[in-house]
Amino acid sequence: MLRFTMTLLLLVPFVSILGQENSELGSIGLENLIKAFPKEEAVLLNSTIDYTFKRDRSSNPLKVIEKSNDTYIALQDNAKVLARKFYDNYSELTSHRFSSPNSYSVEHFQRCGNYESEGIFYHDAKVCDFFMGMKKQSDQIALKTTKTFLDPRYFARVFIGSDYGVVERVIRFHMPDYVTLEIIEENFSGFDIEKREYNEANGKGRIIEFKARNISGSTGLDDLPGSSCVFPHLIVLVKSFSYDEKQINIVQNNDDLYRWYKSLIGTALLSWEIKELTGELIADKSSDSARIASIYSWVQSNIRYIAFEDGIAALKPETPSKVFTTKYGDCKGMANLLKAMLVNAGFDARLCWIGTGHVCYSRDIPSVVVDNHMICAVKMDEKFVFLDPTVSYTLLGEVHEGIQGKSAIVEDGENYLIIKVPEILPQDNFMQVNNEISIEGDDMLLDGSILLGGMQKYSFQYFMDNLRSPDKGKMVRYFLTQTDNNYTLNEFDHTPSDSIVRNFGINYNMVLENNVIDLGDELLLSLDLYEDFNGASIDSTRAYAYAFDFRRQNKQRAILNIPEGFVVKIIPDPIDIDKGNFKISATYEITDSTLIYNKEILIREKTLEKEGFAEWNKAIEKLNGFYSDMVVLSKQQ
Repeated sequence: MLRFTMTLLLLVPFVSILGQENSELGSIGLENLIKAFPKEEAVLLNSTIDYTFKRDRSSNPLKVIEKSNDTYIALQDNAKVLARKFYDNYSELTSHRFSSPNSYSVEHFQRCGNYESEGIFYHDAKVCDFFMGMKKQSDQIALKTTKTFLDPRYFARVFIGSDYGVVERVIRFHMPDYVTLEIIEENFSGFDIEKREYNEANGKGRIIEFKARNISGSTGLDDLPGSSCVFPHLIVLVKSFSYDEKQINIVQNNDDLYRWYKSLIGTALLSWEIKELTGELIADKSSDSARIASIYSWVQSNIRYIAFEDGIAALKPETPSKVFTTKYGDCKGMANLLKAMLVNAGFDARLCWIGTGHVCYSRDIPSVVVDNHMICAVKMDEKFVFLDPTVSYTLLGEVHEGIQGKSAIVEDGENYLIIKVPEILPQDNFMQVNNEISIEGDDMLLDGSILLGGMQKYSFQYFMDNLRSPDKGKMVRYFLTQTDNNYTLNEFDHTPSDSIVRNFGINYNMVLENNVIDLGDELLLSLDLYEDFNGASIDSTRAYAYAFDFRRQNKQRAILNIPEGFVVKIIPDPIDIDKGNFKISATYEITDSTLIYNKEILIREKTLEKEGFAEWNKAIEKLNGFYSDMVVLSKQQ
């Protein structure tokens, strides 16, 4: 998990307001705003963002200046707003200013400092947090900021919405004649966004303007797909500019992008410690696959992954020696170390630039926003095998779902290859639960097993890995009993938590106390222990698509040994729902001496669009009803 802890560079608590600007509500009306944004405590009443270009003779001959002016209005008393601005070695936040017509009832302060993740400070990635509070409904406060992009390659994307609802926002690109630029519109469908072009007042250059109205905010929304997949935004491709009668190329196509990526890598000089360790890892291995797997496993297990995907740190890897020495790295540093160790062992290993599932762009777009991740590929039997060392407990040939089906730019000397990462089936991310159940009084006696594969295996082992050894057993107990006090776990065993295996298994013996309702001549019970997706309906008023953790298949099978002297009287009606995005089925089958329960929940696609909410909620309602119905056993007459 990422968190933001500031090195305090600037702290101004509740200072007097520097201006008295006011944005009129006009014909909109506060009541109409509250109706339009019922879940918001504050919204952006109006916002303007202007982008201009500047040439100079410095080491950064083309700069982009962003000037924003955002006015927030409180829709309820004691409304709080947090506006966040990122900057790094290739951009500067040069000014900011608060203003308000309600100086007696608003407050603000800001904190700026280095971005920090899990105790590691990124000195080339910084953030300013602007905190604003409005004591009374209808109070307003404005924030003006100026940011300068020192390298136009990093001026790559402009989001039209905000964390807060947007009543109106105008974004203008002031285009001089000397800049060649392309703007790509993303996720505009269903939003009120207008575009127009017109000449600058002085006749020098043109303005491309986008005006958006009534854009829902994203604050408080969980389970969102990647921002690039759902939020309306613009991809900005600054291709070239002219200066002193010379045409200066920036990024025209993927060829240019790869050359720039390649220039950031540098030369991998290995220390003798890395070379010595690599030799030790492969010394007793008898095949190439075993040698590669040994090196891969060592990097996975011994280098702490620090996730970071913004700024120059998202593109320039640390050297193999630094990652090896510090024992931590982001995806680029870990991939760079893995490649260096594999090459040192005699293998054809390459770096790869790729976008994860949070990125929904075509490989045809030559921009840094397409690639937010770096992995490694090694050539085996004339085919590339992709290795992502940031994901622990993956076998050679297994790939995390986040990059499956994505096209990667793969190193090929001065050239590059574009290769699609193989994609597995949703059924490969499975959880299989099998129980044999007997009844003793009011209790159910279980002998069972759980088998995890794919993403379900990785997720479980990841959580186990982040626990202290004494807590690992508690984690398994929690997983099996769900903290239900009526579940008594007698014994269990499982695959060693640090094993790199195809499947992770747990075997157990458990007593479920008070799980049989004895009515004398009848017994009432349920054979579903976990009732997964029970109550998993989605708010139908939700403004954006819903994202599951990953595609998956959950299967549960239970065999009840029918107590002597009893027969099955009632079983819940079966359900069988099969839609494009998901499948839910559950049935009971009666035999001479047993009652067999089978359930399958299959999530075929990670993202459920808004149009599918009603269908999903209807299916969940049926599943909830199935769970509430009970099996009835009656005494034989």
